[in-house]
Amino acid sequence: LGFPSGVRWSPINLGAETSDCMADSYLDDSEISAALNKFGKRLAWGELFEKDSYNYDTYINDPYNKNGFSLLPKDISETVYDPAKQYWGGHWSLPNNDDIQEFIDNMEIVSSEKITSAEIGKDVFRITLRSKKNGKEITMLTNGVASNSGIINNQYMHYLSANLSSYAYCNYLLYKNNSLQKASTYRYYGFSIRPVLKELYIYPDDQKKDIIVKHIDDLAVDLGITKTVTENGKQVTYKLLWSPFNYGVESKVDLKTYNHAPIDENLYIEQCKKSIGMRFAWGDTEEPAYFNKNEYANSAIANKYEWGSTSTDLYRRDLMAEDDIVQLNWPKGWYIPTAQDYKLLADNVTITYTKDNDGRTWFCLTGKNGKSIMIPATLYLDDKPNKETTTSYTEVYLQSATIGTQNNEPKQYALRLNTSGTKTVVGTAGRATGLMCRPVKYVKVE
Repeated sequence: LGFPSGVRWSPINLGAETSDCMADSYLDDSEISAALNKFGKRLAWGELFEKDSYNYDTYINDPYNKNGFSLLPKDISETVYDPAKQYWGGHWSLPNNDDIQEFIDNMEIVSSEKITSAEIGKDVFRITLRSKKNGKEITMLTNGVASNSGIINNQYMHYLSANLSSYAYCNYLLYKNNSLQKASTYRYYGFSIRPVLKELYIYPDDQKKDIIVKHIDDLAVDLGITKTVTENGKQVTYKLLWSPFNYGVESKVDLKTYNHAPIDENLYIEQCKKSIGMRFAWGDTEEPAYFNKNEYANSAIANKYEWGSTSTDLYRRDLMAEDDIVQLNWPKGWYIPTAQDYKLLADNVTITYTKDNDGRTWFCLTGKNGKSIMIPATLYLDDKPNKETTTSYTEVYLQSATIGTQNNEPKQYALRLNTSGTKTVVGTAGRATGLMCRPVKYVKVE
């Protein structure tokens, strides 16, 4: 049906296939056509076998007689309680709430045709639905639900979800009054089941990084910051462009689809903008598992660079290209900002801040041209595992490519922001300290 997730829906109900078809594990067009008007198995939520009567007394887990204790998980998709998984195998499963909502959001009702069902001896409606994404159609029946020994509400369509909505109720896909809805009712009822195919594909970090790299030049943000230099005796002006996110955000954002469906790269980029990114010690080209001052002091990168004698000189020493993780992995021109770049930023933006739903503070840096970038509060890590354990930070320390000394100790310059209004470039971060970085690039103004 062309859904963004890649989830595919079966054309027929579970159990509508004949025993001969099951032996082949394959249905041709004629067999599918014959099964379209069949209800198939009617099963209570979490049960695998049909019954003569559907009520509290016959249900596997009576919601009123178990003292509030459930034998089953809240989502039975792909578990031993999932009838689609157990009968059809492979990557077939019950649709969960997300699958049902995606179905509702992306399907439109084409027609409703009254037919007589030989299975229940009643008139029902055959509903034809069309995908808004690719125009393909699927049919479903107003099947009602099995209650006690009969079928009730057969003018409505009920297809079982894998999710509970409360202790006694489960969710289902409902067709009622010419509209699709997600609803809930007693889980002991006997529902028809429309399986979905969900072969999961999880994108590895290198493929996610390729998406970032492919789009980063177009995503660069111009905050109206420029600098003029002399080249070959002429003055040339460059504008300083900023990445909309910290380096390495792709490693913190899951990207998965089903059935190898193409992804919405724009949506993925928007998710990356809400991510915090990777932390590095100064000069690291791989994200470490732990930040350790003693190990860093004895490392090759720590001994490769000399540093100056004061903490106020922003021109001391910058990373070489071979030690700049941004230059190594992003398109030409992008690099870790120098202390000078951060000073230009601090001098030319205004700052506001807000909190997201997780409680993390985000700083909005707005240039004189009205454009802005968002920077998450992540503070720094010293002698600790490289694991984000808090959202309560109210300060930002962003890594620069520049080092110097302070009190005879090697330090890196960092951009510091906090909710008190501070925006400074300081030389108080240890080189072994784990900081995020926000890449930049210069582009000549023609």
